[in-house]
Amino acid sequence: MPSHGNGTIYFTRFGLKVTADNARAYRGGAMAQLWRFRLDGQQEAQRLAANYEGNLIRPMWWEGSLYVVGDSGGLYNLWRLDPDGDHAERLTHHGDFDVRGATLSDGRVVYQHGADIRMYDIASGRDHSIDIRLGSDRSRARTRWLDSPMSYLSSVEFAPEGDRVALTARGRLAVVGTGDLRRIEIPLPEAGRARDGVISPDGTWVYAFLDVDGQQEIWRFPADGRGEGERLTHDAAGHRMGLHVSPDGRYIAHQERRGRLWILDLEDGTNHQVDDARGRPYRDIQWSPDSRTLALVRSDTPVRRWQLVLYDLESDEAHVLTSDRYESYSPAFSPDGRWLYFLSDRNFVATPGSPWGDRNMGPIFDRRTRIYALALQPGNTFPLELRTELRDTKPAEEEGEDQPRIVFQGLASRLFEVPVRSGNFSGLLATASRLYMLERTLGTGDPQALRTIEFAPDRPRIDTFSGGISLARLSADRSRLLVRRTPGNELLIVPAGRQLPSELREARVRVDNWRLAVDPAEEWRQMFLDAWRMQRDFLFDPDMRGQDWYAIRDKYIPFVDRIGDRRELDDLLRQMVAELGVLHALTELRPQRGRLKTPDTVSGVGAPAGRGGRWTGRAGSRQ
Repeated sequence: MPSHGNGTIYFTRFGLKVTADNARAYRGGAMAQLWRFRLDGQQEAQRLAANYEGNLIRPMWWEGSLYVVGDSGGLYNLWRLDPDGDHAERLTHHGDFDVRGATLSDGRVVYQHGADIRMYDIASGRDHSIDIRLGSDRSRARTRWLDSPMSYLSSVEFAPEGDRVALTARGRLAVVGTGDLRRIEIPLPEAGRARDGVISPDGTWVYAFLDVDGQQEIWRFPADGRGEGERLTHDAAGHRMGLHVSPDGRYIAHQERRGRLWILDLEDGTNHQVDDARGRPYRDIQWSPDSRTLALVRSDTPVRRWQLVLYDLESDEAHVLTSDRYESYSPAFSPDGRWLYFLSDRNFVATPGSPWGDRNMGPIFDRRTRIYALALQPGNTFPLELRTELRDTKPAEEEGEDQPRIVFQGLASRLFEVPVRSGNFSGLLATASRLYMLERTLGTGDPQALRTIEFAPDRPRIDTFSGGISLARLSADRSRLLVRRTPGNELLIVPAGRQLPSELREARVRVDNWRLAVDPAEEWRQMFLDAWRMQRDFLFDPDMRGQDWYAIRDKYIPFVDRIGDRRELDDLLRQMVAELGVLHALTELRPQRGRLKTPDTVSGVGAPAGRGGRWTGRAGSRQ
């Protein structure tokens, strides 16, 4: 559009659109700046309104004046400037929601305000809401069916009895098995969303975290799918993680994101804190076979390397068993309660072996993990000790009670190393006759393999149970394995032996006919509340930057009922999290049905690229 005899482009540089952040009143180095460039090419682009205290975006030209959206008052409102960026005049005075997506045409600016569309008439100065009514079948909000819930799988847990599997997918719970065992879908309370479902040792209950109205509590449901669920905790402790049911079925150990360990007593209903990881979540939590002790993995010093800790329920004492010199993790009790196996990164061989070479980017330490064991009582015979003339071909049978008590005195010094090679191990499991562990090959991207070590009378060796295994779990009696094969998310229940059986028809867990009905409107409300809760529980500032976060939830939640498309939920979340004024609070839109159309391509000066000579609104404006 010609002006004063020559063409001029007004555009915005920087701004949070570049980083996709959502923050109000941002005043950092990426503040949006207003610039002007004359098309005659006689001079460089000039910055305008450099003294404006705030961001300036969406420049629009009309009859000798420049209209922009600026946030000098904390929220984005409509402003008018002279062609040189002087004499800023505020035109709207919204104090609740930002002016968003402003576009000018024929002397009128249309923009989004909250969930409404408003119009500002430049000539009259009138600003009003537009009453828009559209007839629609709201196809994106209709209930639809998911044919592959396994693609949304969030947790898999083996039943202690070894016959069923608890699955959690897209906030739903199901109990599945092999052969003719029917699939049981656990009914949840209305608008409830479940996480981390596990089956009780006796097979009668399914425990899970349930998010209802923004609070995550522990619930239990009849495992046969009949009857209503029961809420077991009421303390609103925040974001909870990991349900670990004791072998005797009395306790549930769980943690919350601040790094505090809790034990729920199912007999008396009490839920009390027993340990503190000082702000860092626990890596592993494992019960001893007699339910008297918990093996924990957390850091115990400012070095913050993973250490092995035993917590004794009777004495209420925590015993640190490994130092902070090496990472130690993945504890596994032997079934007889006499040994505690674990993994530790103590093998450091640099690859490459020297810094010389034309493409060496620095050393890595591959296969740093070794397998160790702690004798929980003095005098125990190590079942993986190398055979010598001084050692019988078979370890002597241990005498005494079936589950002897742990002798904590001197425990850390009763350390044994399993005499096998090191590797990239994880997920250690122990039976009465062998160990299992997952191993990955660094840098290849190949699926993990499940390895096994037999308690043989001669030199122990590592065998391959099966390749392509991403998960392995043992039944309570250690006789069966649940494995998850990749690709394909295939679940198998097989004997805990030396290798995967060749015939797997009867071992496959039946999930091929599982379908889920999804109510998008219900999910959108759950997602909104979950996003609000995640900010509450995970924001670095517990005071929520001085904002009343509950009031902000109540401010935005009425708009959830007006959502007709997943993208509208993202827009609502952006507005809500922006109230905190913090960076790195992003939203990511994933396509629902096919690939979404890419928005207007942004040109080098910040204006949408396209044919023709008139740009209005968006990121730039041409006169």
